[in-house]
Amino acid sequence: MTESTWRAIPSSGTIVCNAPKTHAASDYISFKSCFIFNADRTFVQSMLVVDNNSGNKVKIEALVTTNFNGDVHCGLSDFYSGNRTVCLGRTRSAPSEAGMTSKLIMNGYVDYN
Repeated sequence: MTESTWRAIPSSGTIVCNAPKTHAASDYISFKSCFIFNADRTFVQSMLVVDNNSGNKVKIEALVTTNFNGDVHCGLSDFYSGNRTVCLGRTRSAPSEAGMTSKLIMNGYVDYN
């Protein structure tokens, strides 16, 4: 598993996401699981996108597991209101069907996407 830090959303690649989910502990924290593919879809990265529209600072941590060795953990971090951040896995060879599960811990409460 790769250890990573929270960062801005990448500006290149083809991003494919599921629908955003509201975190079970807050109507104002949403998150979605995404893949970032290169142009010919031969390489992929896992990515968890988190938005904070709560008006408050929260603490977040994430664990993303995949079927292509793209697992990533982003450690506990302050996440300020009005921001978007991502937890980004390593670039890996793309399988025929990429799959992932994302776990977001927000202020100690766990939810999955």
